[in-house]
Amino acid sequence: MNDAGNRLKNEYSFGDYLFYMCLLAVPVLTAALAIARHSPAWTVLYIVFSAGMAALMLRFFCTRCPHYTRDGGTLKCIFFWGLPKFFS
Repeated sequence: MNDAGNRLKNEYSFGDYLFYMCLLAVPVLTAALAIARHSPAWTVLYIVFSAGMAALMLRFFCTRCPHYTRDGGTLKCIFFWGLPKFFS
């Protein structure tokens, strides 16, 4: 029951980050291309809105995460690999 397959993952590797970013890229890029077909201005708004939501997520969710509170000046999680820790 306590074999390696049932344990939670405590640390992520760069390969894990790349895997999840590739999975996330499919719907995000599809949405951006579909929006860009109709209006480049809405595409810019979509990108700005997405960046703003990522900043809010980093501030309010990630600062409470165990990956954020670890030693070091950069994050090593599956969403924000190598990003500096802006918030304390």
